Amino acid sequence: MRSKSRWFMRPWMALVVFTVVAGLTVFMSGQQRGRMANPQSSMHVPILTYGPQEEMELHGVPDDWSFHHVNFTDPGTEEDAIRDGRHEQWLSVVDEPRYVIQQLKRRQLLRGPYADLVARMNDLFQNREADAAERLGADRLGGFFSPVKGFRPPRWVKEKIQSDWSEKLGTGGLKAGQYPAKFGFLPTSANCSDYVVYPTGTLGTSSQATIVAYTNLYSGGCSSPVPQVYWAYNVPVSSTNGTATLSPVIDFNGTQVAFVETVSGTSYLVLLRMPSTASSTVTTVTPVANTSYQGCTAPCATTLTLGTTDTNSPPFYDYSNDRMYVGDDGGHLHQITGAFRGSPTQAWSTTVSSHSSTHLTGAVVDPQSYTGDATHSNLIYVCDNSGYLFSVNSSGTVEGTSSQMDFNGGFTDTPLLDSNSTSTSYIYTFGQHSGSGTYINRFTATSGVSSYGTANSFSSNGSSTLAVYDGAFDVGHTTYSNGNLYWCALATSTSSGSSTYPTLWKLAMNTGFSNTATVVAIITNGAATCSPITEFDDNTTDWLFLSVTANGSVIASGSNKCTGACLYNFVAAATTPSDGLAVAGGASGVIVDNNQSGTVAGSSQVYLSTLASQTCATSGGSGSCGIQASQSALAP
Repeated sequence: MRSKSRWFMRPWMALVVFTVVAGLTVFMSGQQRGRMANPQSSMHVPILTYGPQEEMELHGVPDDWSFHHVNFTDPGTEEDAIRDGRHEQWLSVVDEPRYVIQQLKRRQLLRGPYADLVARMNDLFQNREADAAERLGADRLGGFFSPVKGFRPPRWVKEKIQSDWSEKLGTGGLKAGQYPAKFGFLPTSANCSDYVVYPTGTLGTSSQATIVAYTNLYSGGCSSPVPQVYWAYNVPVSSTNGTATLSPVIDFNGTQVAFVETVSGTSYLVLLRMPSTASSTVTTVTPVANTSYQGCTAPCATTLTLGTTDTNSPPFYDYSNDRMYVGDDGGHLHQITGAFRGSPTQAWSTTVSSHSSTHLTGAVVDPQSYTGDATHSNLIYVCDNSGYLFSVNSSGTVEGTSSQMDFNGGFTDTPLLDSNSTSTSYIYTFGQHSGSGTYINRFTATSGVSSYGTANSFSSNGSSTLAVYDGAFDVGHTTYSNGNLYWCALATSTSSGSSTYPTLWKLAMNTGFSNTATVVAIITNGAATCSPITEFDDNTTDWLFLSVTANGSVIASGSNKCTGACLYNFVAAATTPSDGLAVAGGASGVIVDNNQSGTVAGSSQVYLSTLASQTCATSGGSGSCGIQASQSALAP
């Protein structure tokens, strides 16, 4: 049955698939190889639609914090969706760029209009070796794509990674629970023009960047130095320097980045257009007016004021509608329209929280549209530091408010959205109460946000001082809807740990969200805070990455047996980690770069920053370090 795609109505939906396929076509075409002088060199490829062909410039695939807060389970076939009366839901999922990227990064089955094309692309990756491009030939993709004249393809990493790196960012670094952002030419291969972006957490000056990007990331096949500074910017507002500590987000084509910067007690959303050439020199970028941003010459930036401070709400980008959502400490949620593709404008600012602590978390957007139920379709979900969950519609009206669920400093982390088009989206919050323990509350989109949803208690202990962050689903849940949910929360007396000992828990998922959680491992022998959990399945191993701020005591089975403040990598359900990495003060959120198969190495890395100062081995000096480490070995 031919898919009735809506991609022709939302051209940006199609970019991810064609970005990746186009990149593969260039690789396969046997053109000149060598390091790209311009990481943003592009090609023009047709967007396949039912109307006239349109050309777009395509570059690569982004990954940022938001991909760790929006999960997609298998939406099933289109025939099943039509039969069950949920075709509108099905379309809204398969058209969602984050779903496409999730499946591409994991090499999993993609549903929707371009499933066959992407499956063929994944088969080519699976069978490719170092120089398979010349042997396979570009005609394997049916001639859908052709590079523009003068395109300089990326240099593909062919040799095995030999070490990882650690670069000094400044004195601050990312805040706990925040993530760097990564842009790669392909989700399944390493490329010397890939880059990673880190806020420095340090007051910008003429010699200190507010935000920095590194390229030339892979030591096995990229020319020295590894890494290389792509760009480093100080972005003052009204001639006053600021600081950035929250997660950035990258545009679809890798030419823009958005982040929050705080200047003299007021926070601003900064939109930054990247240059076409690399420079290691710190450059001061003076923002232009919002109306001048779209045509400005890179590097250039523009800012939109949030009116107050924002210490916990990174921007969330809605690819489908070119909208951005960001909260602030005053309880306001802001919608920015024309964020990357138009003239950035604050469409509305809504007061979401009026409770005792109004600091908002990051927001997430549910991509699903429910037939005949506009009230619960495409809602935005956000929490506050008083312990409440809110749902907001795209016009800025608060549709639902929960009961108070976290009494110990409120929610620190963004809600976790689990989009399941076979039924409804589920929204999860992770909270605690010193009197009644730690627990997860689940809400269904079609029922709305009210009361407590469905609660599942993990531990009888809760801390009034230690923050808790979101958990993650394993590949079994993503693929089959069951599987497990993993979370790092406090121990109980029955799990042989003190009430302040972080513990890795596992909850087998079922329809009623009623199973009892079980202990996987006690991670520390003293008080500590866990980071959020990052999960990534590479088709061979389902990895869980998490860190603790102190007292790490779990013994790794590999060569890096870290104790103290450590980053650990667990194989899902394993009671001991495979390896550990010392990270002063613990680690930020972890970004996974790609899923490399076969003998072609130079990838399969993770990116993070330290929460405290340590020696940064590659750059030298001490401070918060931006780190690259291997997924499997966490080599220091």
